[in-house]
Amino acid sequence: MAAEVLRLENINKSFGSVRALTNVSLTLR
Repeated sequence: MAAEVLRLENINKSFGSVRALTNVSLTLR
């Protein structure tokens, strides 16, 4: 169970970083 939660948290972190990068690229355009 804990491993599953950690995996979900890692996915959320990577997704958040990707969204942040897209936001930065959109504002820079």
